[in-house]
Amino acid sequence: MLREQDIPIHVAKYIPAPAEKIFDTWLDPAHIDQWFFKSDKILQAHADPFVDGHFRFLVQRDGEAIEHKGKYLEVIRPAELSFTFEVPSVSHHASVVTLNFEKLEKETLVKLSHHNVLKEYHERTAEGWYKILDRLSEYLTVKN
Repeated sequence: MLREQDIPIHVAKYIPAPAEKIFDTWLDPAHIDQWFFKSDKILQAHADPFVDGHFRFLVQRDGEAIEHKGKYLEVIRPAELSFTFEVPSVSHHASVVTLNFEKLEKETLVKLSHHNVLKEYHERTAEGWYKILDRLSEYLTVKN
């Protein structure tokens, strides 16, 4: 029987950029503050984008420092990226995010699945991922 947090969140977005560019932008801390944490200030950013490598972003939100961290599980450029994701100030519950990048003629279909999200965060998490993918698309459109 599935528990509520075992029901994955799925979001998708067509982004008018090559899969390689999207993949690399997702992993580069120098770009992350331009789209991922748009309304927050990044205080620290670190990423070792290889299997078993870790990432950590410390962001300032409403005057509070909030840590986002995880470990890369799959890094298959430019097709798939999977990582654990945790925000310790909210919960020490780690979830898993998987991104698939499907190359199309003039764009890339980015499919994101977020597994093991606590029930009380499902709706907010789905909304957040839609906004993040929208900001990523906007950022890459401006950068091209």
